[in-house]
Amino acid sequence: LDPIAAAYFDKTSVEISDIKNGDIIRTIAEFGAAGPPLSISPDGKFLAVTQSTSNQIWDVSSGKAVYKFQPVWAVFSFSADGSHLAVGNLDGTVELWDISQLK
Repeated sequence: LDPIAAAYFDKTSVEISDIKNGDIIRTIAEFGAAGPPLSISPDGKFLAVTQSTSNQIWDVSSGKAVYKFQPVWAVFSFSADGSHLAVGNLDGTVELWDISQLK
């Protein structure tokens, strides 16, 4: 895959773009009041987003949420190979999630 980046397009959508040429790969426009943080997996397959009341993991190729849950995370980041998501909770605990087990 070519390198990609994720950035907020406006307050209710996320735009996924190709870093090399700036082409928009996908716009996911299903957020009520999206805000930071967000993280895209290094392989470009998944986007993790925190909203005001829940978290979601999106499949970038389909533009669909594949997993939704609560409580809201404080911080999170994908592993270098994109197979795991490290999650920092508001209560100070840290969890490591296997992405393949979230479906």
